[in-house]
Amino acid sequence: MSEKLKSIKFVNAKDEEVQFVYRCVDDKLVKMDFICCFESDVILDYLSDGFTGEVYTEIPSVILEKVNTFCVSRRKTINNFDDDDPILVAKTLHDFDRQFASNQSPYHLAQLMRAAIDLRIKTLLDATLKVIFKKIEGMSADKILKICNVPGFCHKDFQRWHALHTWAYS
Repeated sequence: MSEKLKSIKFVNAKDEEVQFVYRCVDDKLVKMDFICCFESDVILDYLSDGFTGEVYTEIPSVILEKVNTFCVSRRKTINNFDDDDPILVAKTLHDFDRQFASNQSPYHLAQLMRAAIDLRIKTLLDATLKVIFKKIEGMSADKILKICNVPGFCHKDFQRWHALHTWAYS
């Protein structure tokens, strides 16, 4: 990890290091590494607004811990490069994203995708979608919805979702 990133600490007015913690739907606490703010627009917004403490989320703790691992590992992968070869960095990140998502069960992939949407983590959303698309190729719509534990989705629902999550399409 670069010296610059090692030195990042979020402190309150009393110069005490603060923590950013999610209380998950299963009532477990998950402490998020501050490095996640480089991947998650939501966490960055909280930290930019000076918020510290506990935030409730509908994301299960096992999934949020995987999100934390993804963000920290991805940032460490980036920081391992001393040279500025953007093609090599992009290829390495692509390989990391693919491997991370490929090692997940279909259910966890769907949950990670939902977490990526809730936390606005485009890199995780892209990684999960690519693997999901490969896994569901050729399956019926009913089977896909059952595997992903997603209720039926009509065109109107999709339009509403698209309007709310335009960031995911940029």
